[in-house]
Amino acid sequence: MSEVTDLQQARQAIEQLGPQRPGTAALSESTALTEGTTLTERTALTAAIRQALAVPGPAGDPEVVRQRAHAYRATAGATLQQAGRLLAGWAADLTRAQQTDAQGRAALEQALDTVQQGGAGAASQARPAALHGVNSRLAAAHRAAQRVIVTAHELNRLTAGSDAAPDTGAGPDPETDTDPADEAGAILTDRQLERAGCIFDLLDGADQAAFSALLADARSPQEAAHLWKALAAGHAIPDIQRFDAGIHPYGADPAWLAAHLLPADGEQFGTGHQAGGDCVAASTVLAQARLDPLLMYQLTTGGTPDRPGADSPDAFHRRLRQLCQGHHRQLRPTGGTLLADQALGTATGNSYEYVGLHTGGERQAAVRRIENAVDQGLPVPIDVNEGAVGRQLMIIGRNGSELEVYHPRGRTAWVTEDQFVNGRLGALTGDQHHADDTDPAAGSDADAYAVELPT
Repeated sequence: MSEVTDLQQARQAIEQLGPQRPGTAALSESTALTEGTTLTERTALTAAIRQALAVPGPAGDPEVVRQRAHAYRATAGATLQQAGRLLAGWAADLTRAQQTDAQGRAALEQALDTVQQGGAGAASQARPAALHGVNSRLAAAHRAAQRVIVTAHELNRLTAGSDAAPDTGAGPDPETDTDPADEAGAILTDRQLERAGCIFDLLDGADQAAFSALLADARSPQEAAHLWKALAAGHAIPDIQRFDAGIHPYGADPAWLAAHLLPADGEQFGTGHQAGGDCVAASTVLAQARLDPLLMYQLTTGGTPDRPGADSPDAFHRRLRQLCQGHHRQLRPTGGTLLADQALGTATGNSYEYVGLHTGGERQAAVRRIENAVDQGLPVPIDVNEGAVGRQLMIIGRNGSELEVYHPRGRTAWVTEDQFVNGRLGALTGDQHHADDTDPAAGSDADAYAVELPT
């Protein structure tokens, strides 16, 4: 990551030219020294901007990668199809990184033009644009580097799997397999990486350096991905540093990271509803844990992974019950979208809109927005009639025309768009794990009457 290091050095040089630099104010009080000081600052800022502009941007041609991805995804083999999805994600992220880098270059060139025109205050006028430009280029460099690491890791994993067993040509089973579009599919979504890049861009130099140091020390792509995910969830750098101090000893162990930082399945969270007595709180906790690795880390370890018994199932369920009960108490006075706005919106940057679904037409109109949200990794709460009882469930995934829905009793089910639109959600209320379209009675007593959509 030499590009990141070079850009960090250029940013440091620009920051050192700020008005708070020791001695600058005293010098500016002297008319005799003002002109010389201004010239010195202009010369130094010009050199720093040129240093930032000289660093190569994210390399690669997204269109070439995209074409190869299309070719792979057109094949019948599952491994090549998965590789195609990986490359498609890389092409999309490379495009965004190059766009961000181009914006940073434009800001730096504007700053260079300003400082070269000279005049009183030229350096002070150019410096904010220069900092914005170099920070944009840094965000792009970090993003591109993370994507390359993740893509290479996943391609190696696919290759190893292909060598271990012959490719049957079958596609992924939507009920059992995670879509391996890339590490972002299991840990970090494209949207989370984009949000993390934007947050990184807004950090001051010290925090950017601290976060970059964590990335540089990461022992695996998975550890780095969880750091980006923590940043996307809105955590402050000191909190992320404490989090990484706990997981770093296990950073080279993907199984440990997955077991402690990724919700395994709906059943793992079923006790939250049983103790909390509130489906809204229980479904929200699952969605929140999927978005926020620090929350999941606290649930699974209590923040002390080395303490004997800290990560036992009993300890996990005790913490889960306490969190659900806390959410339940918070929800009772207000209701509405409060919990989604606070628990989910904090981690996603979205607010939630309550939309009533009284007809099939209204549910059909909502499906497109639901799919768009879920494709971005945003959970969508829905309110469903279970006979005479209202229940909040959580849409957490999609595979083609099917939606993955979590029930707070600790199970997930796949339902089709047709079942959602026509009020046939019986699979969510019974013991089935997949609705049966051939059964005309399936879901006849269950339909979604409201949805909370991220805006």
